[in-house]
Amino acid sequence: MYHIANDKRAKKSADLIADGLLACLQEQHFENITISDLNRKSYVSRSTFYRLFDNTMDVVSYLCDRMFENLIETFSKREWREGDNPIIFFFEEIMKHNLLIDILQKGNRVDILYETHLKYNRYFYKFYLDNMNLTEDEAKYVVGILSSSLCSIITTWSAEGKKDTAEELYRRVQNSFRIIGIMYGI
Repeated sequence: MYHIANDKRAKKSADLIADGLLACLQEQHFENITISDLNRKSYVSRSTFYRLFDNTMDVVSYLCDRMFENLIETFSKREWREGDNPIIFFFEEIMKHNLLIDILQKGNRVDILYETHLKYNRYFYKFYLDNMNLTEDEAKYVVGILSSSLCSIITTWSAEGKKDTAEELYRRVQNSFRIIGIMYGI
């Protein structure tokens, strides 16, 4: 778990370390990245690293939080028009972070993606209440199902070589849910 104080300096250091990890990923596999590598790339001291993070996987968790914070900001500023599909948009935004998704999928740490989505689900819950004409209970179930489904969908996409576009992935998911509906007699 990371321990970032709510101040500009700590946040700046955490961002430098996270960006350092992304830079390291351009050169080597995540498993081979050391704290020393992160210190060199981020120009942040070892003591600062350990003040903010326990290990490199904590940096991945921080990157997931940052990804969702940016996604929600972009999502909320977007002008939605009739026919816009929030799921396709969501997939497009997540797919931009394919290095991060690879780490989670290959390291069998999908739990981080799931926990991050749950942490930020209050926004998605509100979106579905406001835009999909759902009851509160329906919105809770929809968000819960989407949180767990997201992990499977995105990690399968990664494991299968990231061939599908967001639209193709959406069609695959639609078909999969149709099949699940048949299985459940819906």
